[in-house]
Amino acid sequence: MSIILTPKEIKETYLKLIETPSLINRLDQYTKDEVLKIANKELEKITRIAIDFLNAKNYKYPDKYKNNKLEYWRTRNPDYKKIMFVIDLLTKEPEQNISFKINFSDFQLKLLYSKLIDTYIVTNYETFEEVFTGNKRTSDIKIIWRPEGKNRQPNKKALLDLFYIVYEKFNIDIKDKLLFEYISNNFCNQKGVDIIPSYANKSNPPIRPFSEDYPYFESIIELIT
Repeated sequence: MSIILTPKEIKETYLKLIETPSLINRLDQYTKDEVLKIANKELEKITRIAIDFLNAKNYKYPDKYKNNKLEYWRTRNPDYKKIMFVIDLLTKEPEQNISFKINFSDFQLKLLYSKLIDTYIVTNYETFEEVFTGNKRTSDIKIIWRPEGKNRQPNKKALLDLFYIVYEKFNIDIKDKLLFEYISNNFCNQKGVDIIPSYANKSNPPIRPFSEDYPYFESIIELIT
């Protein structure tokens, strides 16, 4: 049975989706439909404003917008990308959940767990096994990622480094976007807030060096393989 939300709650959900995309996994279809209506109404407002600018004379448009001047004026609105993000999120086809597809032995998995538990992660072994083997989740309990950066925020770079080392070691090619979604669906910080990585958190030496934990992660992956 769908929970009927007030207009204020729908608007709040719309705004939360911008900050926490994984929230979509906890919304029923009714809520998704209502939030989509809000997003489309916001888009209509921006479009009406953009149309007013089309009458501007002698305006030099960038080459990629010469044949789509309306789109140019819509993109000038600071809220346009946020609105389109929510619309895309609510209308895109669901993507298949990614998986390591790695056949860890019990020994390998338990050793990896022993090297990460308490210092890096807080979870039980069953949840750890499901996440780190890509097996179908039996619960929505997330792994708590403990490392924090200087700003007291979760150290997303270290978490990404751990995953990329495993992928590289097992010769697995994975799209960044899918990995970011996988992490946000399976990890949270110590306050229970979803961890949502982005390209800015990905190590890219020498521009963005590896995290301080990279050597340790590399050593334990070498140890178990």
